[in-house]
Amino acid sequence: MKSLRHLCAFDLAVNTMDNIKNIGELTNLRYLFISCGPHLDDTERRMDVLRSSLGKLRNLEDLIVSMRGCIDGLMPLSPPPTPYQLERFVMFRNCWFSRIPSWIGELRNLGELRLQVCELLNDGVGILSELPVLVHLDMDIRRAVDKMIVICAGRGTFPALKRLSLQISSMTYLDFQAGVMPKLQRLEVMHNMNGSDQNGASPAGIEHLLALEELSAAIGCEGATEPTKRSTESALRSAINMHPSHPRVTIRFFRRNLKFFPE
Repeated sequence: MKSLRHLCAFDLAVNTMDNIKNIGELTNLRYLFISCGPHLDDTERRMDVLRSSLGKLRNLEDLIVSMRGCIDGLMPLSPPPTPYQLERFVMFRNCWFSRIPSWIGELRNLGELRLQVCELLNDGVGILSELPVLVHLDMDIRRAVDKMIVICAGRGTFPALKRLSLQISSMTYLDFQAGVMPKLQRLEVMHNMNGSDQNGASPAGIEHLLALEELSAAIGCEGATEPTKRSTESALRSAINMHPSHPRVTIRFFRRNLKFFPE
């Protein structure tokens, strides 16, 4: 099947090692959906074989992954001799990376990225910010953020990004500095209220997102008081009022905390 271009729901749990290895021979693949059933004793060995096979798929444009747990070993660690052609990389929410892997910086054609990470550090922001044609970024940050995530015009600026969707423990840890995301039109943030939100619940530097047209916030407020909710809404609207274009604001409160990640 050397001419095969579309392979959906290839399950690592039910395929043989030979099948996993031979995916690497399907060099005309454009679309690949990989899944993995219940936990296997040899999952790590299967992932090793899969990593070797994926390294050979130079024409792959869409990679969809639905596995369980941490998948840091999904792709080769060293840069490939021929750049990957991936245009879309989507991870289902039952799997994650421990942090942004360095190989994502090699995906120079990537336009859409949906992923989960345990921890987002500023070096991970730097890797993503240099992707030249990334238009849509959807990211869940699993671990509670305990220090500021500074999005600055250092290594890169997210030059093409138009839509950013974040699931994060608190919006107050986001800081957008001047010059970043010059084309961002829509910002979506989902989080649950916590003690740090009582003194303001908006990201810093929203006024620097000069192309912004809409801010959407979904907030879980289980146990929060009405004054705290009003303070949260007021902080967001005040931040938007500082923006020269006064983007639209949509704020939704939910009685229960939002669940972003599997237990």
